[in-house]
Amino acid sequence: MSDKIKGRLHVFPKIIDGRFLIHSVWTFTKDIGNVSRQSIGQFRICQHQIWDPSGYSNSTLLNIQAYAFRLGREVHHSCDFCETDFSIQASSEVTVVRVWQNLGSEVTYSKNQSWHWQADFCRRDLVHSKHGRIRELYGQDTV
Repeated sequence: MSDKIKGRLHVFPKIIDGRFLIHSVWTFTKDIGNVSRQSIGQFRICQHQIWDPSGYSNSTLLNIQAYAFRLGREVHHSCDFCETDFSIQASSEVTVVRVWQNLGSEVTYSKNQSWHWQADFCRRDLVHSKHGRIRELYGQDTV
């Protein structure tokens, strides 16, 4: 992240139906420079959704991010490879990235498919989760 913008992270864990869910909210605000994809710098929503202006970036995430900056309103999407929903609301003044993740139930790692998808960045099999399901499971009363 550039020293020309300010960043803040809030994390809200919750257990719903025996599943450990996390809602993270990143807020990037203008300081002496505008908020942009370049000023945010490298950013990771999950192991599969990464943007890095100077290197590897996931094309889906780049498209969603560009769309959010262009529209100036919140854009929702999900990772196809793990149980992660996210939204981006972007402008040059303030950009907010919200992430909802299902880290699974209280079982061992070998039996926790949700955690396998989160932990294995090389894994590329599609997760069978409806887009928006994790956000719905977490609840509509999110920040």
